[in-house]
Amino acid sequence: MSNHNNETFVFDGKTKLFTISLMAIGVLCLILSYFSGTPDMHHLRFWTNFLHNSVFFAGIAFTAVLFLACHALAWGGWVAVIKRVPEAMMYFLFVGIVLFSIIAAALYLNADGTDLLYLWNNQDYLNPDSAHFDALAFHKSAFVNPFAYFLTVVVLALWAFFAVMFRKISLSEDSTPFTISSTNTVPDNVKKNRIYAAAFLPIAGFSSAYVIWQWVMSVDTHWYSTLFAWYCTVSLFVSMVSFTFLIILFLRKKGLMNKFTDEHMHDLGKYIFGFSVFWTYLWFSQFMLIWYSN
Repeated sequence: MSNHNNETFVFDGKTKLFTISLMAIGVLCLILSYFSGTPDMHHLRFWTNFLHNSVFFAGIAFTAVLFLACHALAWGGWVAVIKRVPEAMMYFLFVGIVLFSIIAAALYLNADGTDLLYLWNNQDYLNPDSAHFDALAFHKSAFVNPFAYFLTVVVLALWAFFAVMFRKISLSEDSTPFTISSTNTVPDNVKKNRIYAAAFLPIAGFSSAYVIWQWVMSVDTHWYSTLFAWYCTVSLFVSMVSFTFLIILFLRKKGLMNKFTDEHMHDLGKYIFGFSVFWTYLWFSQFMLIWYSN
């Protein structure tokens, strides 16, 4: 990745070996989880691990796009110093498309264990003639079903489209000279960036709730909440900003991002603190006032 000052981070042999080793360990642990547990669990640990990691990292990639779009629309110029970091993170959306395509295909094919991961995918619960018939799961099956779950992959692809456009415009800004005049005070790239940001934000608001309900909330078919999408999105946003901060510290240790000042550090710290408080507020409302009081 490179920043606005054309600094470039190069993966040396040691760093490549370290990252590849971590990925190999992760894949190995995931494979081992498929064969762990008792036979009656039907590979449930594998599917829960697969789902948890897919949601977490795809969610971070999504909130990276959200972060850039919000600042583009709010004229947040200071983000230019750090934007290459979230721009790199948001490209994990393409990996997310693959991961959730696997889950969606497994649900459609009724792979072993997916009926325990999502009870709405268990035909015994949806069959009125079955002894295990679940009226609420049957009622929700019009919204939570394998086809609707596959639509979340389409949403990921839509997010990825905006990620590509933001990245394309960002790179164009580096190479396109601009002279301020009395008739043109805003670069064309900035104008295009704001147009895409204005289009993305309402799409992101509604579609993120949809995918979070499908991916996470429907794990417990009998429970639902209008706060849950906010709760998850804020959690992912805090994780993304914290992850961005860690990457910046790593890059500064490598002698890069010299224009990242204490003021920028304070800005990111305030984001982490402020949205952590917001997450706490939602957690209290979600758990204490809704779940525990019921």
